[in-house]
Amino acid sequence: MTDVTVVVATRNRRAQLLDTLGRHAAPVILVDNGSDDGTPAAVARAFPAVRVVRLDENAGAGAARNIGVELADTPFVAFADDDSYWAPGALERAAAILRGRPGTGLLTGQVRVGREQRLDPVSAAMARAPLGTPPGAPGPAVLGFLACAVVLRRRAFQQVGGFTERLGTYGEEALLAM
Repeated sequence: MTDVTVVVATRNRRAQLLDTLGRHAAPVILVDNGSDDGTPAAVARAFPAVRVVRLDENAGAGAARNIGVELADTPFVAFADDDSYWAPGALERAAAILRGRPGTGLLTGQVRVGREQRLDPVSAAMARAPLGTPPGAPGPAVLGFLACAVVLRRRAFQQVGGFTERLGTYGEEALLAM
């Protein structure tokens, strides 16, 4: 998968990362928010192909994701959390949709939780979005998204200024969606 880079923001989540990083079927940029549990070194040893960016302090998830997007050299970027990963084939499908629809800037994925793969309530609510599906769109227009479950057009993300960094972690998606 050469059209998509996965950007993962983390802080002190070594065990989760070592479990999920190998499941990504695309290049990964890991931006570490000042971990003090050995996360960057452990990832570098276990996954030498992952580009590890170490920040001196916790800049927040939004800022870390912005840094990852700037470093990516692919037209599309997918975000994942340190305890999540993209299902096999999902990134290829998203890239194909984005290539075929130049006016689409962001696709949100369906989030499944736990071993039972339960549909996350936020994903269920987005599927029922009141805006409907615009003609020619790949799915319903949504009012928001979960940052850990989107594939976006890198240039569009950069054009709108990325995530607002003053929010730190949590809620950065709402401002970008607006």
